[in-house]
Amino acid sequence: MGRFTDSWRSNLLGTLSGNSEGRPQWVGTMELGDDANFFGPGSAAWAVHGGMATMVAGIRALLMKTLHPGAMAGVHDWSRYKEDPLGRLSGTIQWLVTVTFADTVRAELESTRVGRFHDRVRGSYLDAAGVRRNYSAGDPELLSGVHIVLTDAFLESHKLWGGRGAGGAIAGGADGYVREWAKAGELIGVQDPLRSAGELRA
Repeated sequence: MGRFTDSWRSNLLGTLSGNSEGRPQWVGTMELGDDANFFGPGSAAWAVHGGMATMVAGIRALLMKTLHPGAMAGVHDWSRYKEDPLGRLSGTIQWLVTVTFADTVRAELESTRVGRFHDRVRGSYLDAAGVRRNYSAGDPELLSGVHIVLTDAFLESHKLWGGRGAGGAIAGGADGYVREWAKAGELIGVQDPLRSAGELRA
């Protein structure tokens, strides 16, 4: 059983990171930064994104995004999720970890990388009434919706499974996290992202 577990672990780490040690190449570049990044130790973002609950949050966010036909049309038309679902997940993990923990320069560069991909994601789909509608990953409403879904998923998953000790505490509470994570929304082009837990609930 031990050999099977080790093999499974190695395959999973290799898929998500590109090597069996589980350390993606891009992680090494995070050590090169010379500032404390947009959030810093003790921040709400570090508390929420620093635990395993973040993995559950990613699944929750994905399920919520399936409710928007434009978002799903973009995934269907442009994503490699069918051929490489875990590889697709690793791209999102790279953005999340870099924006949360890397220096400001690398956070901005990573968000620019995501933005360049969004620039070419556009097309059309048939809605439930049979009307053809255009979609674009850079559409302000769609970008805002995705940011809201991610913020909600990260926060709620942390509240459920993030722990009650010092590691589970959020600086400034739920409002502090939503206010801080608005910066991530701005970096990918969200216009006037929400900044309080009340706005998130609404």
